[in-house]
Amino acid sequence: RLMCSKLRLFLLALYVSLAAASGPGLVLGLGSGLGLSVAVAQPINTAAPQAVVYDYELWNVLFEKNADTRMAPSSMTKILTAYLVFEDLASGSLELSQRFRVSSNAYQREGSTMWLGLDTYPTVDQLLNGLVVQSGNDAAVVLAEGISGSVAAFAARMNATAERLGMHNSNFVNPSGLPDENHYSTARDIALLSAAIIRDFPDYYAIFSRRSYTYNGLTQNNRNLLLGREGVDGIKTGRTQAGGFGLALSASDAERRIIVVVNGLSGVEEREREGRRLLDWGLTTFSNHALFAANQVLGYADVWLGERAQVPLVLEHPFRLTLRRGLADTLEARVVYLSPIEAPIVQGQEIGQLLLTSNRSELNERVPLVAGHDVPRLSPMSAILESLRYRVVNRY
Repeated sequence: RLMCSKLRLFLLALYVSLAAASGPGLVLGLGSGLGLSVAVAQPINTAAPQAVVYDYELWNVLFEKNADTRMAPSSMTKILTAYLVFEDLASGSLELSQRFRVSSNAYQREGSTMWLGLDTYPTVDQLLNGLVVQSGNDAAVVLAEGISGSVAAFAARMNATAERLGMHNSNFVNPSGLPDENHYSTARDIALLSAAIIRDFPDYYAIFSRRSYTYNGLTQNNRNLLLGREGVDGIKTGRTQAGGFGLALSASDAERRIIVVVNGLSGVEEREREGRRLLDWGLTTFSNHALFAANQVLGYADVWLGERAQVPLVLEHPFRLTLRRGLADTLEARVVYLSPIEAPIVQGQEIGQLLLTSNRSELNERVPLVAGHDVPRLSPMSAILESLRYRVVNRY
């Protein structure tokens, strides 16, 4: 038994070393048949002190600048306030026709307002439009007090929700975004929040595309001047002395949705220009590609001491990739694994990788490959015979 064990280990070590040295794997050419543009993307920058551009579908970062730097989110805070209202509407604990009282605390809010009257009772629907379209700080406070009883209690819920959404670099002390040294976020966190509200509440999200709203005879226009242009359907502007001019922007075309967040700009015109530049760049410079299907066999790996000589290597999930236009024609996919793979092997076990590279970029994408089916181990006697046969055939 000891001799058999030593023989098996010797043969396995020698086989693996030879396989590793020869670099086993399957090279797959991906350039043919995709018919994509060959335009080469140019780099971009922005005047915004903080910025991030995301592909919404695959959640790939297309551009970032100080994306994790703490900043004052200003009225972009109201995206989170709206998210909590949408949660309650979806759960049935709140109704659009429900009315909340305008307290003196809400009535006296400085900054942007929807001009609510003291001790009046607007509906949740009116308050949502005042919050999102008119950016009313008074509407934000009325909603917070009506839902949670106080601004502090509502802010605690805001922070719990932000943490759940992955906004780990944010802290909120009010529902409106009024300045406070303990009220902060980042461009990346606001992008995460923007994606969450689109994903979780597609029906309610439509309110962010409204260009104006009239309350009590007074019409106010949405401060997002890009609405309706090139597929822009949201989301929220912001401006404070501490944060400068900011914008959370989302737009989609027939193929993709892009989310852009900029902050710290000097004025409305610069905010609009930088937001539009980054949005156009994200939509026109990149495209998404479905490269491989789930469970697609991309290669076969030799099995050592298994009841089958080979095992298929497959992707556990569909694989899509955001690429600069033109790069798809230059992709090379290589299936790599350390051969042979010793049995037993369980279906779904990671046994290799799909390596994607391009000779025109620094792309170096690695995706796990798993076993397509089980491969039981040979019985002890069969394993001994196989080891001897292998040694004779290969003259070890």
